[in-house]
Formats: sequence, structure tokens, C-alpha cells
Amino acid sequence: AAGDKNGKDVAFFSSRGIPGDDFYHPTITAPGYLIVSDRASTGLATTPVTSSVDPIYVKTEYLPYYTTANGTSMAAPHVAGAIALMTQANPKLTPDVIKRILINTATPMPGYQKHAAGAGYLNVKAAVDQARQIKNIRSYRDPRTGKREQVYDLTTTWTGTVSASLPGVAASDRRAINVEPGTLSLEVTVDWDVIANDLNLYLYDPQGRLAAKSEVLQSIYNYANETAHVQSPPAGAWTVEVRGFLNAPQAYRATSNAVVKVNP
Repeated sequence: AAGDKNGKDVAFFSSRGIPGDDFYHPTITAPGYLIVSDRASTGLATTPVTSSVDPIYVKTEYLPYYTTANGTSMAAPHVAGAIALMTQANPKLTPDVIKRILINTATPMPGYQKHAAGAGYLNVKAAVDQARQIKNIRSYRDPRTGKREQVYDLTTTWTGTVSASLPGVAASDRRAINVEPGTLSLEVTVDWDVIANDLNLYLYDPQGRLAAKSEVLQSIYNYANETAHVQSPPAGAWTVEVRGFLNAPQAYRATSNAVVKVNP
């Protein structure tokens, strides 16, 4: 779909799909209204409408070489450019995975349904960032149906610090992570350097309910690590909480790995 340059609206001329239909709708919206690009060498104007506004967007000395144009024909090159950056960041991406990344990272457009805007407005930075996080694209056999599907690992790492506790009150550090549609499993691991500092790990679903936890007593097992796992987690914003009773702040390292279906 063709949208304005600010990512707020779908252009009035952009063709719509069928409301509620799973097939007849655009995949994504990208800039396609009053886009400045190079003029054809023949000198022919794209349309009288856009040629009349050329002086607003193009300096006089450049008018022989540039013009403005509207349409999904202008939106498509923006998506192609985004895909070029994605494949530069991760050359192992497949076409289906690329499409899924674009859908999953699109910015929602309030007021526009799927048949008009698709998944939302193209978010190039988010798409490239997620492309870097995707690893191990492979075939997966669903044990329930026997059907083979393409899946990938979506891996995110971060660091945090749990501060010193108040008397009788655990200190904690929280991190929001997004679980994509079609996620088969989610595993979060945290590790740190001082075994004497006992940290625990908790995962909360998008409704704020505790979905998994790990409360290993570090001094018994002699390693500073906690791992929590959730099977078939619902899509949405999850919360990772690292908690402990500490005399001094403790830094930690965390990894979230999700196995995601390419076509959920």
C-alpha cells in the first residue's frame, strides 16, 4: 500500500483489499505519496498532477532531472531498499523469512484495518535489527500434525543490573521482550559472575501472569545461571524479571531465544 511520508495515513488512491479476507489485502504500507525521484530521460512528466507540484519539492535547477510521483510504484522501491539492507545484515535470509520480518516489524497504523494498510507502515530500522537477530533457518516437523514447516531462531541479548536490596525486600530488574506470532517455544537465560549473589528468573505473559520461573539455589550447584522455558507462548509483549536479595548490585547477561514459524 502507498502511504504518506509521515507514516500516518494510507493514500486515498491506494487500492484496498477485502475487509476480513485472509488473502486480498496489502502486505505492508510504504512511502508512496509525493515522492521525489529522477525524471525519465525522455523528459516526459509522470502525471500533470504531480508535475504541477514539482516546484514545491524540487529546486528550479533540478526540475529537468527530478519530479514527484504517487503510487504503490513509488512505495515498492522503498521496500526493495529495506530488503537490500536486511540481506546485507544477514545474507542467509530466505524470501519467506524476509516477508515475515517486514510484517512483524511494521509499525501499526491506528485507524486503518488490514485490508487497507496490511501489517502497518514499513519500519526499516526494526526490520534490519531483527534480520541480524535471526539464525538457524531450518525445516521443522510438527509432532502433532506431521507437517513440515520452515522455522528460525530469533535471538536477542542484553545486559542489566539488579541493585542492592532493601531489608527484607528483593530487588529486581525488568526487561520487555516481544514474542512474535507463530512462536513455538521461548527460552530465556541469565548468567552472572558472582555465585554468592543468588538471582532468580521470572517470565510474565502479555496479561502479566507468571508463565515460567527458575529459582535454582546457586551455592548448591556452583554456577551462576538461571533458565526458564515456555512452550507455545502467546504473541505479544512479555516481561523478563531478574530478582534477588543482594548486599551489592549485580550485573547480569541475558539471552532470549524464540523458535518462530515463518508462516504462522
